[in-house]
Amino acid sequence: MRISKEANTLERGDVGAETTFRIQANARAFSILSSNLYTDKITAVIRELSCNAWDSHVAAGKQGTPFDVHLPNALEPWFSVTDYGLGLSHAQVMDLYTTYFSSTKSDSNDYVGALGLGSKSPFAYTSGFDVVSTFNGVQNSYAMFINERGEPSVAHLGSQDTSAPNGVMVKLPVKSDDFHNFRRSAQQVFQWFPNKPVVCGNRDFSLPQIHRVREGKGWYFTDGNHYTNQAVALMGSVAYPIKRDQVNRRYERLLYQHLVVEFNIGELDVAASREELSYDPTTVGVLETRLDAVLRELQEQVSTDFAKCTTMWEAQCLLHNMVYGSYAMRELKQMLTAGGFPFTWQGKNISATEFSARELCDNTKASISKLRDSGRREAAKYFNTTKRVTFFRQDVNDTTSRVVAWQKDATAKGLAPEVYIISGEDADVNTVLTRLGNPPIALASGLPRNPRAAMKFKGRVWQGGRSTWGRSRKSDDWGSEKELTVGQGGLYVTTLNMDPQTPAGESLRMSDLVTSLSKLGILDNKTQIWGINKTNSRLIAEDGIWTEFTGWAKEQIISYLQGNQVLHRIKVAAESRQFFNEVGRDINRWQPFEKHTNSVGRMVREWVRVTQEHAQLVKAHKTEIDPSAVRTACAVAGVTADFKDPNMNHIIKMVGDVKRDYPLIRYAFNNGSEPLTDFVKYVEQVDAASNS
Repeated sequence: MRISKEANTLERGDVGAETTFRIQANARAFSILSSNLYTDKITAVIRELSCNAWDSHVAAGKQGTPFDVHLPNALEPWFSVTDYGLGLSHAQVMDLYTTYFSSTKSDSNDYVGALGLGSKSPFAYTSGFDVVSTFNGVQNSYAMFINERGEPSVAHLGSQDTSAPNGVMVKLPVKSDDFHNFRRSAQQVFQWFPNKPVVCGNRDFSLPQIHRVREGKGWYFTDGNHYTNQAVALMGSVAYPIKRDQVNRRYERLLYQHLVVEFNIGELDVAASREELSYDPTTVGVLETRLDAVLRELQEQVSTDFAKCTTMWEAQCLLHNMVYGSYAMRELKQMLTAGGFPFTWQGKNISATEFSARELCDNTKASISKLRDSGRREAAKYFNTTKRVTFFRQDVNDTTSRVVAWQKDATAKGLAPEVYIISGEDADVNTVLTRLGNPPIALASGLPRNPRAAMKFKGRVWQGGRSTWGRSRKSDDWGSEKELTVGQGGLYVTTLNMDPQTPAGESLRMSDLVTSLSKLGILDNKTQIWGINKTNSRLIAEDGIWTEFTGWAKEQIISYLQGNQVLHRIKVAAESRQFFNEVGRDINRWQPFEKHTNSVGRMVREWVRVTQEHAQLVKAHKTEIDPSAVRTACAVAGVTADFKDPNMNHIIKMVGDVKRDYPLIRYAFNNGSEPLTDFVKYVEQVDAASNS
């Protein structure tokens, strides 16, 4: 940092001998410049050594490279700072560490240091520390210590060749009682560094996050989540507290804030300890000029914020946030008020941030009620203009229940709204809203209706039919009575004295229908079917969740018939059985006749066709058809289907023709599995005789 040097013009009169003041280099002087210079010795050591490391990186053009810091712990009780900048030659170390006020940075504002005291700051905490400097391939080690006369001294411990990059490491021992203080001070110092160092040695170390809540050109307010609880001047990675009693009182409220004002290195003069500003006239003048700029920009920002409001209600909410919001916002409002700042919106003064419901509704028939968190609605008294306030217009009978549901949902999302319901004629409600500043209001009718509460009723689950002779259908086992709800859903049948009924009011052959549906694979044995009385059946029929069993069964049967080629499969299966009954089981015995053109050949070919089609249908649908179950299911559920037995006359005729044309072949029918070779010869002889 460049040191300001003022030239003094002096006129001398007739004076005698003249000499300049000198500084006596002794233990007392060194103690004053090292140990006694700092009030917070630990923070001073961390700050000064870290600023030296940062300056070295700046000089080497390595601003983007972090330096390393080691914090003390029980196994490694030392603090160290290691940079990777220019490094120091042996001659530079022997000069810089032995000469106070000797610095290479006093002619440039690129560096934080300038006084030549920072490198000696470890003597404020300890009587000895180590320095290792790497410079152009040579690494030198030094011991810095207080000698027996109380004077700082340096001893060269040795040197060695190295391939390590240039840089300097300063390492000092730390007392165990100070481990926590070193961590806390490191957090306080490093939070302001633009390029944070790499810190090791303490697993609990973390830097506070500085959140900017409002900012401008070279300044910002924070949320106070850091270690400086007052306004600071940030210059060269060092935050200097701004003392309120050193500047004009008009900045007092501003300086109570968590305000950070950024300055270029060299703009402000600092004390030799670098713990505070010097507050010389020049420094105070620069400070006050910047604080004036902060106040002006604050006023411009707040004016812009109010200008963005679209209604007086929004402007009132903004002002309320400044009056009752965070400490910083309250102080901001007080600052602007003290400076004569007008809080207006579109030329109108903004004064009300709290309203009386009685005054708002005066001379109207409107009313305002507040909805408590419990869902209870009560007359409103006072409320504030905040964004949490939500208004609903009562325009439906179930307004309260709808708004209560909305409030619960909003609260669950963490919004915690203040909910008010305005009721009355449109003209009266509009008057109240105008007095409020035209806040946004929603219609209760725009909210979804609450679902009807689940009604409870009794029902019994069907557990099978009884086969006891002479018992009516009421003897079906319906199990014990259980409580059901409208929203539960399921299959049901209407019962009259526990006798199941169809929708037409006829008694339902429940056991027959369930059995046939089970055989067809439409219904499994885990499905529950409830018997519900007539009154409750009408109730749940309107709900759409419960399904009437008979109607459901009818739809399933129709779908089953259409999707499984049921009627065609029944016809083919019947034809296959007819051939079985007429001719026999083993069709392979008859294949020698398949190519014959006579009546035997025609019969065999038809038999093969029917057998193959039946096999293909079974393979395609995986299962055989139970015609009896299909007929029963259709009959009970009221499904109309053509179940007339297929006309078997053509098969009977074919068989009759064969028996007439070849009388002896009848002995081949149903005659085991013996080959039909002799019958083939017999048929061929008959055919030959007929043709001759």
